[in-house]
Amino acid sequence: MSGFTKLVGWVQHDQYHRYSADAHLLQAVREVKRVAQHPKRIGRLGRYTKEFSREDWRILGWAALYHDIGKGSGRDHSDASREIAEQDLRAWGLKDKFIEEVLWLVEHHLAMSQAAFRGNPALPSTWRELHEIGCEGVRARRLAVFTAIDVWATNREAWTPWKERLLADLMEHLERPEALSFSKLMKALVDAPAELVRLAERLDPFLVSALSPKILANDLRETWQRSQPQSSRTDGPVDQESLKVIHTGKSGRVLVRFHVAKDRPGLLVGFARALHQVGLSVRHASILTDDVLGVYDWFEVKPPRGDFQAKRWEARLSSAWLAGKSAPTPVASVTAVKFQRVELLSKSSDEWVISLQGVDQAGALRTALEALLAEGLSIRWAKVHTWGKSLDDVLGVEARADLVAEEVVERLSRRLC
Repeated sequence: MSGFTKLVGWVQHDQYHRYSADAHLLQAVREVKRVAQHPKRIGRLGRYTKEFSREDWRILGWAALYHDIGKGSGRDHSDASREIAEQDLRAWGLKDKFIEEVLWLVEHHLAMSQAAFRGNPALPSTWRELHEIGCEGVRARRLAVFTAIDVWATNREAWTPWKERLLADLMEHLERPEALSFSKLMKALVDAPAELVRLAERLDPFLVSALSPKILANDLRETWQRSQPQSSRTDGPVDQESLKVIHTGKSGRVLVRFHVAKDRPGLLVGFARALHQVGLSVRHASILTDDVLGVYDWFEVKPPRGDFQAKRWEARLSSAWLAGKSAPTPVASVTAVKFQRVELLSKSSDEWVISLQGVDQAGALRTALEALLAEGLSIRWAKVHTWGKSLDDVLGVEARADLVAEEVVERLSRRLC
């Protein structure tokens, strides 16, 4: 076994690593066997072992033996460990596919601990970083179990309920439909500019799940190109404002996308007015404003009755949107739409997050946006959700030094509730 003798007695001088490097490798192999016999040893993560085959446990065993063998080499130990493992496993004539899985686990054995213990498991950027290295499906489940085994084999006292929870939460996020949809979207944007990829990570999960990755990726590319400075374009002038209506086919979902290259006050209210005017009720909304892309807002609406034709509805919405651009913003003191509760969820020096809850009603989003605009608030983002007869709108607005957040929310409550 190449490189093992170099690790005998090799000690990392810190409180975390309890064993010498050679003892740690043997301890890791022992932990693989213990977890195979008693999955509850690693808490909630043990449930992933139920689907493990004998081959999965062999992969974990070899990875445990080799994952740190490159320590002391003077370079990244994961890379060095992979090289040593590949040399030995190929010399012993193991199958290529099996070797590939062991080497992947050896090379990336720290990826999940870094994501879970130092990152945010709910962020699409975290999912993307793991998906980019192939951490999906059975590989992700093996790595989650191996991460717990590695911690146990390093220092038993280091395996805490906190670490168990963080790893389990990360795995649950990775296996949710929205995370899998983000993975497909990132693959569809593989050759896109880095700025566009970072922008895609900010999209609401509902939107990424509602549209096919190909449709959304193509729309992002087209919108990105439309937003580039005119001086950098070679295909002539383009419209800096656009509207698109998409019918998703079998699922029957209808989505409307507004894009404006440069944000301006009252723009979101104008979108909501146009939707309300043509009789479309908003189910969900993904509101995004970017310095380069501009305003990129999506609304899922309740499908209108009868034969639906996207182009016809695009024309109707465009007319309503254009007509509403010059309409004044009302200062609403009394409204027919009533909410049950308005709350200040959080506040910071640059942003306030306000929640509006109630019964779903036609024009509810428009009413809420007009009330915020009447208070002089600039809306940064919004998440609009309806289920059954209930609605829950969460809006992030730019904080104002000349206003008191609690007083604003109190006025909104009097006006809207």
